[in-house]
Amino acid sequence: TVMSAKQSGEISHIKETVDEIKTLVKEQNGRVRKLESSVSSIQSVGSFVALVFGSLIGWLYKGDV
Repeated sequence: TVMSAKQSGEISHIKETVDEIKTLVKEQNGRVRKLESSVSSIQSVGSFVALVFGSLIGWLYKGDV
């Protein structure tokens, strides 16, 4: 019947839209994963630099006590 055909068309449209959304979410997850990896690398380098400067400052002022 007409109502059944209309509902079937709407369901197929909804399925196509959901599939597109799933694809977009997968792409975004990949981008987020890459950015999180970059941020982690930057944090590691920053921590190492802070450790080196902290050690250097501690070494310079250890004789003043």
